[in-house]
Amino acid sequence: MAKFKRASADEVHAKRKEHVRDGARGPVMVKGFKSPPSWNKEARSARFIMTSESVDRYRDIVVQAGGDFTHFLENPQGLLFHNSRSWPCGLWSDVTKILNGRPKRTEGTLNFLAEGVDEDADRAARHVAAGTLRTVSIGFAPNWDDIDFILDDDDDWTGGFRYNTWELLECSVVPIPAQPDALVKDAGGDLKLARELIEEVLDTWAKTPEGLLIPMEEYRAKHFDLGVNRSTFIVDKALVPAPRKFVPVAEMEIKAATNDDAEKFVGAKVTLKPDHPENKGSPFSDCLAKATGEVIASWIVSDGEFKGVHALAVEFLTDGWNGLFRGIKADRFLLAEKADKEVKDDDDDPDDQDDPEIDPDEEGKSEEAKGLLTDEVLDAFATLVEDGDIVVLRDGDDMALVIERAGERVEELKLPLEMTIKQIGETSQSICDRVNKIKEAAQPKPPVSVASMSIEVDTKDATEKVTALEAIVDRLSAKLAKIFGRAAEPEPPAPTPEPPSEEDVTAAKAAAAAARARVAEKGLLAA
Repeated sequence: MAKFKRASADEVHAKRKEHVRDGARGPVMVKGFKSPPSWNKEARSARFIMTSESVDRYRDIVVQAGGDFTHFLENPQGLLFHNSRSWPCGLWSDVTKILNGRPKRTEGTLNFLAEGVDEDADRAARHVAAGTLRTVSIGFAPNWDDIDFILDDDDDWTGGFRYNTWELLECSVVPIPAQPDALVKDAGGDLKLARELIEEVLDTWAKTPEGLLIPMEEYRAKHFDLGVNRSTFIVDKALVPAPRKFVPVAEMEIKAATNDDAEKFVGAKVTLKPDHPENKGSPFSDCLAKATGEVIASWIVSDGEFKGVHALAVEFLTDGWNGLFRGIKADRFLLAEKADKEVKDDDDDPDDQDDPEIDPDEEGKSEEAKGLLTDEVLDAFATLVEDGDIVVLRDGDDMALVIERAGERVEELKLPLEMTIKQIGETSQSICDRVNKIKEAAQPKPPVSVASMSIEVDTKDATEKVTALEAIVDRLSAKLAKIFGRAAEPEPPAPTPEPPSEEDVTAAKAAAAAARARVAEKGLLAA
């Protein structure tokens, strides 16, 4: 939908200089409009659309209600090609604003001079009668302090202006229009009645949701009476009560016997019960079938036919339907949110273990689910996280921790559905710690003394080989000392270890890939 922003006279002059001309009362704007003529041979006249409120080829809009014709009707000149220094070709009559039409427009009849009075007027009349000249253009003086820029939905200028108030100075016959719209104005007038009737129906009647046509004013009055005409005014925010927050409970149903119980549901998110017989038909079965509403009020009916029934006021705000159901049975809805059953902390009172609210089977399931995420699984997932990645929790058909890189899903770690919120948080923190540990290990370490230096070997095979090599060196040193009759020379300090070679890095990556593959085969990590 178009938007508007105030424009200055200088801005309009600069951007519409090809349409602005100097006139006796200052700058004048000229606009053309196309209209097939309805030539009346006896009267030497034709009915034209002089201007309309449609967007023209320059993206401009001339607001029809803002036109002032007072001085024009005192001297309704019909010119040729906006040439006010030449003789007129005729005079305008029956100038009428049609503000309830489509488009909103101004129509008028151009009465040409009698034949033989002016050669140019006769030539123009012949072209209009033949249909080769069928365009008119207005010359008007805008109110330069009442012009708007026309903006798009992104608040960018479309290239057009909206002229809100203006004075009509003249209307000329021209060959090329600026405004492409036109309603047919035939000579015989045999379609005039039908056309006017159609326009009247479009502009003054409305179609109800049931498909009935009723007067527009009656439809609007009823619509406003039902709620649109109502407004809410907050006099002092300090006096407004704070909204109650709904506290969901596991296995809770929307059911209450007293008003105190009913009020607990205020603020709850609810959905329609799909199998309820009263939830059939529009808008329940289409617009609101999968929508979520909010309970605005909840009470027990005190008297009448439905005495003792739990009733609600539920508000829906969706793309297809917005509205408030006030006075609807609570059994037509289901809760859209329920609390999870969480395992209590170990440092709680030991007596709480007998609390009936904690299901021992559920507790066992949670611990079992947590045990499925072994250190090997978490280590493999942590090695996939790179700088700039985001790890988020996705709760869809399968709950999972997802690695997102540049807005795209890279890997995911499926979580057992039995896990509690607390366990999910501990798992996430564990992965963060492992990622930080991997990053610290990748950082280059400062040189250390030989005495404090130690080399960790990842594999058992390498450790055994180093131990055997050290034993061989010790035995060789002892034999040399015995042969030459002196103690072995003290061992020189061990050289500073060199950084791992490309072969070592490739081997380490291959080992990590193999570990991830084993985890993926178990279904705990996306391949």
